[in-house]
Amino acid sequence: AIMLTGEWGSGKTYYVENELAPFLQDDDAKNRCIIISLYGLESIADISKSIYMELRMKELGKNSEAKATGKLIAKTIAGIFGIDINMSENDLQKLYSSVDLSSKLLVFEDLERSNIELIKLLGYVNNLVERDGVKILLVANENEIINKTSETFDFNFTTLISAPSKSEN
Repeated sequence: AIMLTGEWGSGKTYYVENELAPFLQDDDAKNRCIIISLYGLESIADISKSIYMELRMKELGKNSEAKATGKLIAKTIAGIFGIDINMSENDLQKLYSSVDLSSKLLVFEDLERSNIELIKLLGYVNNLVERDGVKILLVANENEIINKTSETFDFNFTTLISAPSKSEN
């Protein structure tokens, strides 16, 4: 996993959507780049759902209108009829494990705008990378992450790595 950082409005998303993703898509490797926005997501399960839905929607083809319509219809039907589209955690895991993420690049955008605890989110990323061999690009405004988490984490590591005193030698 690597991280692309920059201030808001610096062109990170533009680069990913208009340069990187098209470069990675060719006739032999369709859907090689999966872009997921973490904006507003509340749980790790939400990320897994987003990955699954994005992969399945890409299978509808390159017709962006069909993809958008499919997503809207699914949400609308569930909302209007009060259909509970939630599944058990075990069933969801089976569903998500059916997705092949090998040879794909997962791009997680808006890391700093996620409502998921940073340690849990990075643990999830680490698990995907180390256990599943997934390649991940995190796209974020690093300054916002530091400002958001500075209340709960002490980024001053000098206190942890201080030289031993003469009495300890």
